[in-house]
Amino acid sequence: MTIERWVVALAAALFLALAVHTIVGGAPLDWSAFGADPWVALGMADLTLGFVLMSVIIALVERSVLRAAPWIVALFIVGNLVSAIYLLVNLKRIAPMLRRAREQD
Repeated sequence: MTIERWVVALAAALFLALAVHTIVGGAPLDWSAFGADPWVALGMADLTLGFVLMSVIIALVERSVLRAAPWIVALFIVGNLVSAIYLLVNLKRIAPMLRRAREQD
Protein backbone atom coordinates (compact mmCIF):
# COMPACT_ATOMS: atom_id res chain seq x y z
CA MET A 1 0.00 0.00 0.00
CA THR A 2 1.38 3.39 -0.98
CA ILE A 3 1.80 6.28 1.42
CA GLU A 4 -1.05 8.10 -0.33
CA ARG A 5 -3.42 5.21 0.34
CA TRP A 6 -2.35 5.09 3.98
CA VAL A 7 -3.00 8.81 4.40
CA VAL A 8 -6.45 8.55 2.79
CA ALA A 9 -7.35 5.42 4.76
CA LEU A 10 -6.25 6.93 8.07
CA ALA A 11 -8.07 10.21 7.44
CA ALA A 12 -11.24 8.36 6.42
CA ALA A 13 -11.06 6.07 9.46
CA LEU A 14 -10.63 8.99 11.86
CA PHE A 15 -13.53 10.82 10.24
CA LEU A 16 -15.73 7.72 10.38
CA ALA A 17 -14.93 7.23 14.07
CA LEU A 18 -15.86 10.83 14.82
CA ALA A 19 -19.04 10.56 12.72
CA VAL A 20 -20.16 7.41 14.54
CA HIS A 21 -19.35 9.03 17.89
CA THR A 22 -21.43 12.08 16.96
CA ILE A 23 -24.37 10.12 15.52
CA VAL A 24 -24.73 7.80 18.49
CA GLY A 25 -24.82 10.83 20.74
CA GLY A 26 -21.53 10.32 22.47
CA ALA A 27 -20.30 12.85 24.97
CA PRO A 28 -19.20 16.08 23.30
CA LEU A 29 -15.52 16.21 22.63
CA ASP A 30 -13.69 18.70 24.79
CA TRP A 31 -12.73 21.08 22.03
CA SER A 32 -13.55 24.43 23.57
CA ALA A 33 -13.09 26.20 20.25
CA PHE A 34 -16.06 24.24 18.90
CA GLY A 35 -18.31 24.68 21.90
CA ALA A 36 -20.49 21.89 23.19
CA ASP A 37 -22.04 20.98 19.84
CA PRO A 38 -20.48 17.75 18.50
CA TRP A 39 -21.89 18.49 15.03
CA VAL A 40 -19.61 21.51 14.74
CA ALA A 41 -16.62 19.25 15.46
CA LEU A 42 -17.89 16.76 12.87
CA GLY A 43 -18.28 19.55 10.31
CA MET A 44 -14.70 20.67 10.93
CA ALA A 45 -13.51 17.08 10.62
CA ASP A 46 -15.39 16.78 7.32
CA LEU A 47 -13.73 19.95 6.04
CA THR A 48 -10.31 18.70 7.13
CA LEU A 49 -10.92 15.34 5.45
CA GLY A 50 -11.67 17.18 2.21
CA PHE A 51 -8.43 19.13 2.57
CA VAL A 52 -6.44 15.93 3.15
CA LEU A 53 -8.02 14.18 0.16
CA MET A 54 -7.40 17.15 -2.14
CA SER A 55 -3.83 17.36 -0.83
CA VAL A 56 -3.28 13.73 -1.86
CA ILE A 57 -4.61 14.50 -5.34
CA ILE A 58 -2.34 17.53 -5.65
CA ALA A 59 0.66 15.52 -4.44
CA LEU A 60 -0.05 12.78 -7.00
CA VAL A 61 -0.56 15.18 -9.92
CA GLU A 62 2.39 17.47 -9.29
CA ARG A 63 5.78 16.09 -10.19
CA SER A 64 7.73 17.77 -7.40
CA VAL A 65 7.32 18.72 -3.79
CA LEU A 66 8.25 22.29 -4.66
CA ARG A 67 5.24 22.51 -6.98
CA ALA A 68 2.80 20.69 -4.67
CA ALA A 69 3.70 22.29 -1.33
CA PRO A 70 2.47 25.85 -2.05
CA TRP A 71 -0.89 24.53 -3.23
CA ILE A 72 -1.29 22.27 -0.20
CA VAL A 73 -0.27 24.96 2.30
CA ALA A 74 -2.63 27.45 0.64
CA LEU A 75 -5.44 24.89 0.73
CA PHE A 76 -5.19 24.53 4.50
CA ILE A 77 -4.99 28.32 4.99
CA VAL A 78 -7.51 29.65 2.45
CA GLY A 79 -9.81 26.65 2.02
CA ASN A 80 -11.61 25.03 -0.88
CA LEU A 81 -11.30 28.12 -3.04
CA VAL A 82 -7.74 26.87 -3.60
CA SER A 83 -9.15 23.49 -4.69
CA ALA A 84 -11.36 25.21 -7.24
CA ILE A 85 -8.50 27.35 -8.57
CA TYR A 86 -6.16 24.34 -8.69
CA LEU A 87 -8.69 22.33 -10.69
CA LEU A 88 -9.39 25.23 -13.06
CA VAL A 89 -5.69 25.77 -13.70
CA ASN A 90 -4.82 22.08 -14.05
CA LEU A 91 -7.95 20.39 -15.41
CA LYS A 92 -6.53 20.04 -18.94
CA ARG A 93 -3.60 18.14 -17.45
CA ILE A 94 -5.63 16.07 -14.95
CA ALA A 95 -8.45 14.96 -17.28
CA PRO A 96 -6.23 12.84 -19.58
CA MET A 97 -4.66 11.18 -16.51
CA LEU A 98 -8.11 10.21 -15.25
CA ARG A 99 -9.19 8.94 -18.66
CA ARG A 100 -6.08 6.74 -18.93
CA ALA A 101 -6.69 5.39 -15.42
CA ARG A 102 -10.33 4.60 -16.29
CA GLU A 103 -9.28 2.79 -19.47
CA GLN A 104 -6.81 0.63 -17.54
CA ASP A 105 -9.53 -0.63 -15.18
